Parts: sequence; C-alpha cells; structure tokens
Amino acid sequence: MQIAKIAVMAVEQLGKVYGWDSKRKKDEAMNYAIESLREKGIEVSKKDLDMAIEAVVSQLNKYV
Repeated sequence: MQIAKIAVMAVEQLGKVYGWDSKRKKDEAMNYAIESLREKGIEVSKKDLDMAIEAVVSQLNKYV
C-alpha cells in the first residue's frame, strides 16, 4: 500500500526532527494514512493499515 510507505517515510523524517519515539511515530503514520485515504473516499480497517505500516517499517529496517 503506497500510502503506508509515504506515511512511514514522512513520519521517520519528522520523528528525527522532533525526537518522537516509536509509538508516537506509529500513531502519526496511522493518522496521516487514515486521513489521506479518507480524503480519497477509501475506508481501510485500522488492523489492515497497521499491518501495512508494520510491513513498510520492517522493510525499512532491513536497510538501516
């Protein structure tokens, strides 16, 4: 899910600037993704979105 990738990448950058912990970054990514999808008229369960975000984070961590 592309929106999850965008949310995670954006939140990772903001988290560095503002010193957010991992919980705050996840909350911000969830909120960003939910709002972005809602604006497009797309409803996704929080569980599915959570899994998509976790998958992106897992992929990101492989390269760090």
